[in-house]
Amino acid sequence: MVSEFPTTLIENITVFDNGSSEERSVDLLRRTFKSVYRSEKNVGYWTAIDWWLSHMWSSRPDFTYVIESDLVHYGFSERFWRCVEFLRSNPTIGGMRLHEYDIVTRHLYDKGSPRPDSKTNIWQSHVNSVTRKRVTFEATDYEDIFITNFLAQLCALNRYDLMVDVFAQLARRESFLESDFQRLFHELSPKIALLDKGLFTSLTGPGSKVAMSWPTTATRQLGYVPSREGVIYDPSEYNIVRLV
Repeated sequence: MVSEFPTTLIENITVFDNGSSEERSVDLLRRTFKSVYRSEKNVGYWTAIDWWLSHMWSSRPDFTYVIESDLVHYGFSERFWRCVEFLRSNPTIGGMRLHEYDIVTRHLYDKGSPRPDSKTNIWQSHVNSVTRKRVTFEATDYEDIFITNFLAQLCALNRYDLMVDVFAQLARRESFLESDFQRLFHELSPKIALLDKGLFTSLTGPGSKVAMSWPTTATRQLGYVPSREGVIYDPSEYNIVRLV
C-alpha cells in the first residue's frame, strides 16, 4: 500500500497499469505516482515486468524491486536500505527475499508440514525444487539477514542484470511456469539472502476469495491473466502509453 512508502521513494516508483477498466483506479495512480504507464490491454504480469526491465535499460539500475498490488509493507525505509547495503557488499548473492518470514517460527510457513496454526496465506515449500534439498539458513554479519538456498521470488530485491538475463531466456519460450523463472535464477545465483521477518505481507493467498494468481473461470472471462503460468508478448503486440 502506498502509504507505507516514504514520499521520496514513491516518486521513483514506476507503475504499470495492465489495461485497468476502473477509471477510479487510474485516477488514483495519476494522483499518487510520478511515473505511470498503461497498456491498452491486459498483457499479463510477466509481460509487464519484461517491459519495465527493457524500459530501464538506459539507466541500468543495480537492483529491481517488483511490488504487486496486494502487498502491505511495514518498517520499510531503514531495513530496506540495509538490504541494499548487504547486496552491494556481497556481489555473489543474487537477491533478497523480503516477504514476511520468521526464522524462529519457520515451521508455521512450511507448506510441506501443515499445522492448525500454519500461515496458509503465505506458506511455501521448504524444499528447493531444483536441488531437492531442504532449505538452510546461514547467519551473516547482519543479525537479521541470512544467506539461504530458498529459490528466488519475483517480489524481491533482485539484481537487475540477473532479472534481465532470466527474462530474456523466458521470452524465447512460447509459455513457461513460475518454477521456470526460479530454476533459471537459481542457475545464475544458487544462493540468495533472506530478511528475517521481512518487509511486507500479502493480503491474499490460495484460500482467498480474491483471484490473485489462482483465477477462476469467471475471472478468466473478465480478462484476468494468471501469473503462475506465463507468456511474454512481443512489444509490437501491445501499446503502452504514459499517463504521468
